[in-house]
Amino acid sequence: MLLKPLLASIALVGIAVGSHAPTVDAKPRKQVLKDADAHFKRGVALVDEGNYTRALEEFEKAYDLAPHPLVLFNIAGAHRALKNYRQALDSYSRLLLEADGQVSASMLERAKRDMEELLSLLGRVELESTPEGASIVVDGDEMGTTPLGERLILAPGQHVIEAKLEGYKSITRNVRVSSGDVLDVSLEFVSLKPESAAITESQASASLAKGISESPSPHKLSLSATFGTNTRKIASTGAPVLGASFAFHDRVALGLDVVLVAYSAIPQVRIRIAGDALSVHAIAALPLSITGDEESEFFVAGAGGLGIRYKLAKRLGLRLEALVSYAGEERGLTIPAFAGAEAFF
Repeated sequence: MLLKPLLASIALVGIAVGSHAPTVDAKPRKQVLKDADAHFKRGVALVDEGNYTRALEEFEKAYDLAPHPLVLFNIAGAHRALKNYRQALDSYSRLLLEADGQVSASMLERAKRDMEELLSLLGRVELESTPEGASIVVDGDEMGTTPLGERLILAPGQHVIEAKLEGYKSITRNVRVSSGDVLDVSLEFVSLKPESAAITESQASASLAKGISESPSPHKLSLSATFGTNTRKIASTGAPVLGASFAFHDRVALGLDVVLVAYSAIPQVRIRIAGDALSVHAIAALPLSITGDEESEFFVAGAGGLGIRYKLAKRLGLRLEALVSYAGEERGLTIPAFAGAEAFF
């Protein structure tokens, strides 16, 4: 804003106030008027010095003592010089409302022109939020809650609008305003509850990536290819094994492993104890030896043990199992172990 027009306006108002006696009550005391006049004149002098902050203080003291509407013109001018545009517009509006025959028509027209000129230099923002009731802060200054009673009056440039509403994620919006702009800003709040659910889902996905999941496997059928050996005679035993299992419950599955070289089958029940992508199973089995030549004969053993399954991907995993099997005094105790891959369907 140019300083010379402002100084001329304030000087003119100083003359006007001198010709219109300020009033506090119907019959103000002379000392009150004298003090008000002294504050007013100090304000004008401070304007001449360029000290608008102190000038504003003096004008406000003068108005408090003798609230003549013309003093509002000086208050508005000081606010405008300090770039307090909202306060300047408020002062101009009060001047127009309080004139009531105390201000000449020419001065009123001047106030209207100055007010319109100020509005043309500023931007106006129509702000709404869904839902309503949000607390609005612009550039660190509180503006109230939505719906706001009036448009935001902002100086040209970049402004930061912050909105907060209990139970919803806070919103920060950067707005650039140019002279004469009229902007509509709509703020859509997002509830914190869906966000919390999204975080939980994200954490679950991260857990799955690490091999630890909190949801049961949806796969029912699996096929496996492993290598089995009796760990008590690991140097002389070993054979490929093909297997299949069917999960009829999220924790219980029935399976059958077939040892290709040794002509034996191992029906079994697997019970998932813990985990999913990385899981631990308890195993109960009945190893069957099937007659293959004159030296071998059919027999049934009892076995139990533990297994570990690790899902590398959605349909592929690794499997490691160890059993303790007993087939009577003649055949004694064996400790078969199996390691290999498993596919899920």
